[in-house]
Amino acid sequence: MPPPGVYSWEVLMRQKINTYEPVGNHPEWPRVASPVRVTVAASEPQTSQKISELMSALTRLALFVEAENTRRAEEAEQARKAHEAKQGARLSNAARPGQASKRGKPNPAEWLSIDTIDRFIRYGLPGATTGTRDSYRRRLMRLRTSVIGGKDGKRLKLSDTTVHRPYSWAEQKEMWSWAHNQPTRPREAACKVLLCLGLGCGLESAEITQVRVHDVRVVGTGAVVVHVRGPRQRAVKCRRAWEPHLAELVANLSAQATWLFQPNVERRNTSLVSNLVSRARKAPDAPPVRASRLRATWLTDLIDSRVALDVIASVAGLDSLDALSPLMPFIARTDAAEAERQLRGLEP
Repeated sequence: MPPPGVYSWEVLMRQKINTYEPVGNHPEWPRVASPVRVTVAASEPQTSQKISELMSALTRLALFVEAENTRRAEEAEQARKAHEAKQGARLSNAARPGQASKRGKPNPAEWLSIDTIDRFIRYGLPGATTGTRDSYRRRLMRLRTSVIGGKDGKRLKLSDTTVHRPYSWAEQKEMWSWAHNQPTRPREAACKVLLCLGLGCGLESAEITQVRVHDVRVVGTGAVVVHVRGPRQRAVKCRRAWEPHLAELVANLSAQATWLFQPNVERRNTSLVSNLVSRARKAPDAPPVRASRLRATWLTDLIDSRVALDVIASVAGLDSLDALSPLMPFIARTDAAEAERQLRGLEP
C-alpha cells in the first residue's frame, strides 16, 4: 500500500465505489449498498465516469427489484393471513407484513438476469426517453457480461477494453513489420504514414487524412514538425523514434503538392483510415490497428515522459484534460518514495 497521501489509481477508483451514495431518500439503499458496490468493483471499471454510470444504473435496478420483492412478500403475507383467518387458525405468531426475514438476501445475479433487466427498462424508468432507456440497457448488459458472462458464458472485464489501451513497444514493432510487408508500395507507404502520424504525432483519423506533403518539414535540429489542419490547427513535433521514418516518407513525395496519406485518393474523409486497415494484408502477430489506440499510445508516452500537462493539452488540441482520464489506468506508476519527493517539492 502507498503511504498516506500517496494514492494509486486503483485505490482512487475503489474509494469512489465505496463512497457512492444515490441522490434522494431510498430506505432500501442500506440493504443493497454492499452487493451493488461489490458487483461494480468486480467489473473492474477504469474511469471515474464509468464508475458513476454503473453505480447509478445498478443502484436503480437493485432498488427496483427490491421494491418488487417487498411487494410480493407483503402480498404473500396478506394472502397467508387471509387463508388462516378463513380456516380459523391462530395468528398470534404470524410475522408482520414486509418483515425482512420474509425476503432472501439481495442477489446481484437476479438483478442482472436478462428478464429482470428487460422488466426494469420497461417499468422501472417512468418518464425516461428512449435514448435514456437504451443507455441504461447498454450499461447493465455490459455489467452483466463482465460479472456473469455473455451468451458464451465468457466474462469480459471492463478493464479488458482496448479502445484506450496503448500499444506496447513490442506491438508497435509488429505493426511496423505489418506495414512494411504490404503487397504494394502505395499501400505500404499509406500504412507507414498512418503509424508515423498516429504513434509519432498523435493525430486523429480526420487529421491524418488532411495532412499534405508540404505540411511536414524537417528543421535544423533534425526534428520533424507537422502542421495540423482543421478546426484545431497546431504544430506537432514528431516523437524521436518516428522522426526518420516520417522524414523518409515525406522525402519520397517531396516533389509533389499532394496528400501525404493515400495521395491518389481524391475524396478525403475519416473512413479512409478504417478502409485502408480493413483492406491491408493481415499479419498473424500484429494487433489490430486503430487510430484511437495510436493516439492513446502517443498521449500515454507524453505523460510517462513527464511532459507538462499544458504542453500536452496544446499539442494534442485538447480543450480540457478530461480526455486524458481514460488513459490513467495505463500510465506508468510512480513509486511511493518518488511520489513523496515530488509532493513535498524541491529543497530550498
